[in-house]
Amino acid sequence: MNASQTIRTGDNAPAAAQQHWQPLCGRADLVANSGVVAWLDGAQVALFYLPETAQGEQLFAIDNRDP
Repeated sequence: MNASQTIRTGDNAPAAAQQHWQPLCGRADLVANSGVVAWLDGAQVALFYLPETAQGEQLFAIDNRDP
């Protein structure tokens, strides 16, 4: 992944969850080994960028809920 790539929802989601692709931010907007919040259709999405895992670079997107 490089700085010019766009992070999109659905990249690694199960086929049933991949209803559409939605650009959210660029790689340069993410903080390595940490999370950032993005808005998607009025909901908060937490994006976690892990650059150095045994599987290589990974990105996770989950609901961002504050209990």
